[in-house]
Amino acid sequence: MAQMSDKAAEYFAMQTEQIRKKLINELVEIYKKGGDPAAFAEQMLSANFTEHIIRDLGFADEMNSLFAEYDKIAGGIAKTFGQVSTAAVEQLKTLDSLFFMEHVRDVGEALTRQMVYAVYTRIDEKTLIENLMAATKSLSEEQIGTLVNTSLRTFERGTFAITAEEYAPKDATYIYVGPDDDRTRPECQEMLAAGELTLEEIESRFPGALINGGGWGCRHSWQMVVE
Repeated sequence: MAQMSDKAAEYFAMQTEQIRKKLINELVEIYKKGGDPAAFAEQMLSANFTEHIIRDLGFADEMNSLFAEYDKIAGGIAKTFGQVSTAAVEQLKTLDSLFFMEHVRDVGEALTRQMVYAVYTRIDEKTLIENLMAATKSLSEEQIGTLVNTSLRTFERGTFAITAEEYAPKDATYIYVGPDDDRTRPECQEMLAAGELTLEEIESRFPGALINGGGWGCRHSWQMVVE
């Protein structure tokens, strides 16, 4: 499951990077046309870059493809427990959707500022490109890839924790699984070495780790021990 999530995050990041490059190219071409600064600024202020990214450039379509991966994760957890909380799955997906869209809105607002400042300061094309690259850095392949990977892993742990609480036997035990390498945090190494734990023991020894794992970018998950 983790490998599938990694590939989904990687693909989403690649597609978002393409959207970013296309957007920057469009804005540079618009800037190169010149014209009255006040009229240009007004055009930029009235433009909705957020909607352009989401609808016209295909970010919404990429989001739909990504959420298919969320459904696969939920399906895998359902196989473990025999069922999964559909309401919780949809709520967690909604939270991530709102988070990603807010991310895009921040980029849209930053682009508006850069384009308005650009026409009044009459910067050259090279400087404009640098400024636009900085304004859209959160949509870069590296940053969005880490963001999506973390979101997928957190969704998996969150769905697992909610489902385990609702449907697993009270005496069920769980182990922490995932890589143990030079990137592994000390707290994750401790959980990997902890062996079988009940839900209560996990919360007692590692508060919040059922959902958050070892923190941002954590590559680990919990797995129910099946006799």
